[in-house]
Amino acid sequence: MMSTVKPMTIAVIRTTGEKVFVVKLSDDGHAYIRRPVISEENGISHDFSSVFFAEELVTLEGYAESQIAEMLLRAKYQKKLDAALGEGDEIEVTVVPPASSDPSVN
Repeated sequence: MMSTVKPMTIAVIRTTGEKVFVVKLSDDGHAYIRRPVISEENGISHDFSSVFFAEELVTLEGYAESQIAEMLLRAKYQKKLDAALGEGDEIEVTVVPPASSDPSVN
């Protein structure tokens, strides 16, 4: 899957899923981006100093496609696991309620 990001568009950082604004692409393969920065002191501000390799970014559509492919792969292996465990086998799960902090209840 090759997704080419373009300047002045929103892209996604492949490793984190963070959405960023691509300001410009350089000839040497770098993407200059603007990203929101949240801090307790300043609230929301924007960082214009972040630079990534263009290969580290993917379009929104490309990111969605990769997430769908991952979910389908997980579903495939979940079916294999279910088959290995036996589809008709019931697994009993016991839920233990949390202990109360009130000593009169315990």
